Amino acid sequence: PNTSSTLQPSTMPPTMSNVATSPSSSTLLSIWIVNNASVTLLNKAAFQFVDFNYPFFLTAMHMLMNSIGSHLCSSSSSSAHSLPPPVQTDSHKRNKLALPLPKMAVPTIPLSVLVYSVLFTLNVAVGNVSLYLVPVAFNQTLRSLVPIMTMLLQKQFLNRPISRLRAVSVLPVAAGVAMTCWAGASTSSSSSSISPLGMAVTSSCVVLAALKAVGSNYLLTGGGKSRSQSPLEVLRLMAPLALLQCFALSFASGEISLMKQNQSLKSLKVWSVILLGSLASFTLNLSSLAANKATSPITLCVAANVKQAMMVLVSTVLFGNGGLGGWKSCGIWVALAG
Repeated sequence: PNTSSTLQPSTMPPTMSNVATSPSSSTLLSIWIVNNASVTLLNKAAFQFVDFNYPFFLTAMHMLMNSIGSHLCSSSSSSAHSLPPPVQTDSHKRNKLALPLPKMAVPTIPLSVLVYSVLFTLNVAVGNVSLYLVPVAFNQTLRSLVPIMTMLLQKQFLNRPISRLRAVSVLPVAAGVAMTCWAGASTSSSSSSISPLGMAVTSSCVVLAALKAVGSNYLLTGGGKSRSQSPLEVLRLMAPLALLQCFALSFASGEISLMKQNQSLKSLKVWSVILLGSLASFTLNLSSLAANKATSPITLCVAANVKQAMMVLVSTVLFGNGGLGGWKSCGIWVALAG
């Protein structure tokens, strides 16, 4: 009887309470879409409404909040599941100073996490530079090409074949993006025209975003070769590295010197927008990693097209960036349908 009672919990089917603890893929994707749209709007508001024209430093603030948030969540999670400390005897107290130093050492960071942190930093920083150089509508519509790039990279690096049906399904996305960008370029006013630099930076965002999606999935699933990691663990290890890299970029680009001369940065309104964007960035990155692990890089990128079509509509209302002509509206709906 004792043996059967001991094995019973492990052989019982999962209950509803156990299932409820794991969010569904659609829930994770919905949370990610809302967070992604919020961060995009808050970043553009920082550049356009409060005149905070320091994209690298803004990314560093995001990574600072990601570092703090991931460490707090990791500490609370570990403390909740940790066992009570053992009772110390007199011999333990006498030998306390004789404990080996390696137990106090900082955990080593895998090379894959270090490489991913560089990729993550470039993706976010270049994305913020793109938002600074081009209208949100152009930024979001061009990034709709990310699923196509992700399919190519996923087959190359993750060795996952792409079905013909899935490959054909992304063609409407490319067609809708082409229609929207062509309409936007032909109807843009001089105040919202797209420079060659803005076009090049935004195009690089497509490649970086696809690399980030594939790299995230490789870390989270182990790529079939190494140990898989949880989204919180990846963010906890990666965020401090990205923070240092973003601060280095901000210093090298002269942003720190310019900020010292900007008296408008003393305004509470400026830092309120920065703080809200940083908080949204933490929940965005956590939900992005969780959704990537639960689904696939392509699924996450295709879901981003829903957000991007929404952002074209919202940004046109909030930030101007030209009107919604016939071809642009048609392109948005074609991309959304794809």
